[in-house]
Amino acid sequence: MTRRARVLLALAVVAAVASGCSDDEATPLSDDQLPSDVVSSATDDAGIPTTSSCEAVNRAQEKVMVTAAPHHGYRYWTYQLDDGSFVGVSVMQPTYPYEDPSAALALVSDAVAECADQDADGGVAALDDVPDGAVGFRSTTTDSNGTREGTTLLAPAGEDRIVTVTTSYDAGTEPSVDAAALLADARDRAGDLDLDLS
Repeated sequence: MTRRARVLLALAVVAAVASGCSDDEATPLSDDQLPSDVVSSATDDAGIPTTSSCEAVNRAQEKVMVTAAPHHGYRYWTYQLDDGSFVGVSVMQPTYPYEDPSAALALVSDAVAECADQDADGGVAALDDVPDGAVGFRSTTTDSNGTREGTTLLAPAGEDRIVTVTTSYDAGTEPSVDAAALLADARDRAGDLDLDLS
């Protein structure tokens, strides 16, 4: 099984799991910050909560993620909305050589540029209008369930954490989720989130 296939499988499993969060546990987003009802949610500390059709972007994100301390340096949350949209939020605290979040974001930014150059048909495209300090890309993926379009934004949160917000929806439909607005909400909460699932 390829790395991309493993990542996609992990995502499919996570999206199907019932929420692992207690009602009083802090999460990166509250229900009222999302545009429609949450039909399922989950949290975990294994797997990459965003993938693209370009291996370079996937590898760059994974490279940063694996430097986070096991079980307490990385965690993500997923939200499946009743309009068919999917939202993923990850918070990580990378270590060497990415203690400085700007180094990690530069790695991802370079990978996005590489992918955009390789795939002129639009599988991955850099976003120009992103929040301050953020890196973003738009991606299109196709599998047995059809074609999905999505937006991924990564940004520093505090001095040593990185927040990633991913949204996806069926191709050809109007997106209901504003990834930039959700990123702002998640960045506000990132420093208070418990990343330890042990």
